[in-house]
Amino acid sequence: MNRTSAFGKAIRTLRKAQGLTQELLAEKADLHVNNISFVERGLSAPTLDTICALADALGMKVSELAVEMEKYAKRGPKPARDQGKNPEAKQA
Repeated sequence: MNRTSAFGKAIRTLRKAQGLTQELLAEKADLHVNNISFVERGLSAPTLDTICALADALGMKVSELAVEMEKYAKRGPKPARDQGKNPEAKQA
């Protein structure tokens, strides 16, 4: 799952755990409900201001929200070009 989708899944999970509707979260975060919907569905990458507003509305630090997002994000190995290795090259 990419980070945008993982962030959205974390927001939805945290919102539901607190018994909030999208409308209530939007009100607490001073955001439009459509913004909440797009973020939760991974259709919109939130700005830093939006991330901070959501963290505040959920009663968390941004760093705590990032930890929740990381639970859903999967990071594969870095591409070989970033490691200076050729993945097709066989070791002798």
